[in-house]
Amino acid sequence: MYVLAVIEDKLTTIPEFFDRQRSEVLIEQIEVKYSNKVILDVGLCICFYDFLQVGDAYIYPSEGSAIQEVKFRVVIFRPFVGEVIIGKIVESTADGLRVSLNFFDDVLIPPMMMQDPSVFVPSTNRRQDQKQGTWVWKYGTESESNADGTSGGNEGEIESRYVMEVGDDVRFKVRMVNFATAAEVVASATAAQKLEPPGRPGKTPTAAVATTTTSSTSASVVTAEVAPPKAVMQVLGCTNDFGLGLLSWW
Repeated sequence: MYVLAVIEDKLTTIPEFFDRQRSEVLIEQIEVKYSNKVILDVGLCICFYDFLQVGDAYIYPSEGSAIQEVKFRVVIFRPFVGEVIIGKIVESTADGLRVSLNFFDDVLIPPMMMQDPSVFVPSTNRRQDQKQGTWVWKYGTESESNADGTSGGNEGEIESRYVMEVGDDVRFKVRMVNFATAAEVVASATAAQKLEPPGRPGKTPTAAVATTTTSSTSASVVTAEVAPPKAVMQVLGCTNDFGLGLLSWW
């Protein structure tokens, strides 16, 4: 679930911080710039881990700040395919179940990756969104019939309904981790803003991109002040396997 990633970056220290411990100032800058940010094709940065190399500080002409090339490691959240994780259902729509891990909320369990057969029951509450509802796993065993058509064993059909409600703890298996570029996030947010009804303007989503070098490859840090319609990082999970689903089932 957690891995270490190597990042190389140029960090700037303003003159007001020259009297402080150099490593303390650099760690502060790294935490502000990277913590809780998604690094494209790498994962969600959790926190600073350690320094690998700290270069000399340079002060360029007409600038009073000190610039240093720093190589360091950070803790990254990126679950591997096949990993089993426990989360909490925070939203149930026709598109599937959205699961939260407390620090990461963009986990989606789509309908085709739920137990079969699972059906969606729309909410009857008029105050809720029309897409809101509840997913139900209909687990049933049909009775076996003899060659002459008479029932053998249990009579009729036995069916159990297992309801997946918001707030329930669910165990799922990671099937895929998807990333979106800054251009895709901005395009998705712009399209969603155009669909807003007149008279109800929303905040204009903004995204910032910082180019870094991560493990000898170029990467981008994508952040958004307002939650965009398209997630920068999304984990696809499944529950259609033995032992998966709500913890109360097993």
